[in-house]
Amino acid sequence: MDEAELHSLYQWVDGISLTRPKRNIARDFSDGVLMAEMCKHFFPKYVDLHNYSSAQSVAQKQYNWHTLDRKVFKRLNFYISKKDIEEVTTCVPGSVEKVLCAFKLKVQQLQAKKLSEDANRDAAHTSTDGSPRSQVADEAMKTAAAAPSARAPRGTTTAPPSHRDYTGEIIQEKDETIQEMRETIDILEIKIKKMEQLLEIKDHKINTLLDKLQQQQAQVGIHQPHQQVLTHETPMQEQGVAWSNLTAPFQYPPGVHY
Repeated sequence: MDEAELHSLYQWVDGISLTRPKRNIARDFSDGVLMAEMCKHFFPKYVDLHNYSSAQSVAQKQYNWHTLDRKVFKRLNFYISKKDIEEVTTCVPGSVEKVLCAFKLKVQQLQAKKLSEDANRDAAHTSTDGSPRSQVADEAMKTAAAAPSARAPRGTTTAPPSHRDYTGEIIQEKDETIQEMRETIDILEIKIKKMEQLLEIKDHKINTLLDKLQQQQAQVGIHQPHQQVLTHETPMQEQGVAWSNLTAPFQYPPGVHY
């Protein structure tokens, strides 16, 4: 992309009201929250913003982008690769601009398609004889529904298209829910591994501190002299009293008679 295209892209992004001020486009869009807000701006029925929370870890950022891809982008036929998601979440220069440029093109295509469909609908609203085209179409549909089907075999029934579409939507929603739960489990497993690593590091630090404490206690015990405390249970020999002195006869001092 040249400078003129980048300038046009940045002006287009600035024209959309977002909850965060845009300072560094690579970091601002890395967690997918602003991208979800842009999708909400153009396609409000497709996006629930409560599914996307601000994130600092790469795992949570990728979870937001994968959720966008599964719930929004696929409904718009807008495709983004896993490599693009990895580059955006790790703030690779130019990666966000590439995704935003493709998204801008998709928005313009869908807007042009909607305008064309609205114009065709307005043009087809009246028939050539001046009567409302919608009434003619309704009468034709009623006639077709009342006529028996020539191709359907006897004893068989064909489910209405609306019912088939509804069943398909239910299956798709369940598949999306299952996929979302699997991604949540993967994120939780990553967090558990990180917690286990932190616990191992803390245990290692505790053991190191205990070893240092024991070494210091041993050094203090070597430098201090051993002082014996005499008690009533200490043998008299250890107290420095000779047994012969205790058994010798008592002598009175000179001049004292008993």
